[in-house]
Amino acid sequence: MFAPAPVPEHFDRLFPKELMLRPIQLRAAAEDAALMTPSVMELQKHYRELRMPVVVVTGEDDQIVDVERQSWRLQKTIPRSEFIPLPGLGHMVHHLAPNDVIRAVHRAAELAGGARPTHEVVSEGRGNGSQERKARAPSFPPTAKPEWSPRQLP
Repeated sequence: MFAPAPVPEHFDRLFPKELMLRPIQLRAAAEDAALMTPSVMELQKHYRELRMPVVVVTGEDDQIVDVERQSWRLQKTIPRSEFIPLPGLGHMVHHLAPNDVIRAVHRAAELAGGARPTHEVVSEGRGNGSQERKARAPSFPPTAKPEWSPRQLP
């Protein structure tokens, strides 16, 4: 889920792995997997109807979602959307780059005409498990975003 990035130490330490193996959890995961494709097939018919700004954030090296076929195509389908690929990250961008995800949420709010909110930036301490918190105005990508195109695979 995190590849190519390593699993963050705090996730590995705190994630309740034993809960993943409960029969009810295994069944729920199987149901989700079975229903995902038919649900997406139905929902994709409505993507062009979305009128709110959407910011698609993806790990550029995601090994779960095909970035070109899914994430990039989704952004191209939705009007008023932007695409932010995060290099070197996999599927779990919300754990690996939470401040980038926060900035994307603020970017969507800005595109919707909302104010530029101040948000809290969380940075990991120096190996002692502590975290530093400070408020600052988010920085957004430039309005004229560079065009992203799929990488050519060898």
